Amino acid sequence: MPQCHTKSRTLSNNRDSRTTTMPSLCCCSITPRQPERALSTRLRRLLFFVLLSGQAAWANPVTQQNDDVQVIDVQLRWKHQFQFAGYYAAIAQGYYREEGLEVRLHEGGPSITPVEEVLSGRAQYGEANSELLYARLQGKPLVALAVIFQHSPSVLLARADKGVHSVHDLISKPVMLMDAQTDAEFLAMFRHEGIALDKLQLLPSSFKVEDLANDKVTAFNSYLTNEPFYLQQRGIDYNIIAPITYGIDFYSDILFTSQGEIDDHPQRAEAFRRASLRGWRYAMDNPEQIIDLLLNQYSVKKSRAHLQFEAQAMRALVLPDLIEIGHMNPGRWQRMAEDFLELGMVSNIEGLKDFIYDPNPPQLERLRKIIVLISIGCALALMLTLILLRAQRRLHNEIKLRKQAEEEVRKLLSMTA
Repeated sequence: MPQCHTKSRTLSNNRDSRTTTMPSLCCCSITPRQPERALSTRLRRLLFFVLLSGQAAWANPVTQQNDDVQVIDVQLRWKHQFQFAGYYAAIAQGYYREEGLEVRLHEGGPSITPVEEVLSGRAQYGEANSELLYARLQGKPLVALAVIFQHSPSVLLARADKGVHSVHDLISKPVMLMDAQTDAEFLAMFRHEGIALDKLQLLPSSFKVEDLANDKVTAFNSYLTNEPFYLQQRGIDYNIIAPITYGIDFYSDILFTSQGEIDDHPQRAEAFRRASLRGWRYAMDNPEQIIDLLLNQYSVKKSRAHLQFEAQAMRALVLPDLIEIGHMNPGRWQRMAEDFLELGMVSNIEGLKDFIYDPNPPQLERLRKIIVLISIGCALALMLTLILLRAQRRLHNEIKLRKQAEEEVRKLLSMTA
């Protein structure tokens, strides 16, 4: 109860000389009730909780916190080399470990297909070329997480002394290619130039550039980042026949996973992608460190000069200074799918739907924004309620004090009447 401490002062009455005491009202003070204090405390705590909830909703989703490190397997397309520099960097710099992941990289080879390794469950993630899109259009549950090479390094190399300067010079000549799914961009190039495949002597690739150097074939399927170095070292002049010259511009070295991994472990998929792209950024900024790592830790057979050649050639394909590493353009994927359709390799391109990974799905993003707005609205409502309650409490105490004072004044007047 509010208490009023009073002082007495004496009044004299001329008629009967009686003295009375009247309490003074100037020293009254109000002390809040205990329930009101508790209510105020609870409101403050609730307001604090709502603000924290709003902040959490506004922030980007984070990786699931787990004390146990999750081990995942990644299937590479080929042997250890600078082509996969970003993954080595992410391991060495601890980016995967920061996300609670332990990543095991598996070398590729002629008989190993990353798409099949991921579909079989032997690996959760992999890196592939156009065969990834082909498999998706065939109904395989695969998802492209990020594109590393904005332009494909796949080209045909031909000896300069054989008079091959364009794709038309290959007619009736022996040409080494991989399978149609992997080398679809070459098939699209031939079709775009009106060259029927039966006009070429297509041979399965031996994966040995020596077959070109020794004049066993006229053109050899190659990577701009690799085989040209061998020819330069042997002093062999060569010409490059690139699909992009003929309007065929495919993505390459695409980081991917299965739809099952996305559905069952969405946070892990996001964390792996995030750490991998951090690794790629570091690798492109610090190529010599990655080369040291490859030579010392991964024991690659390539020389330092070869790895440096590879790193330099990759910059023109990854374009790290112009385009965000990992960027994917839906229009580019659409055009690639249409090339498969025109080649008669697929019957439709409906599989493009949901093929491109979205780290921030529109539905979830809208939901997060709604949560933020509701949280802010609740916080403002609580603040207003708290202000009104305080004002009401002060007014209540003031009214009570005035009524008490008026009552004492009436008593005094009645005594002096």
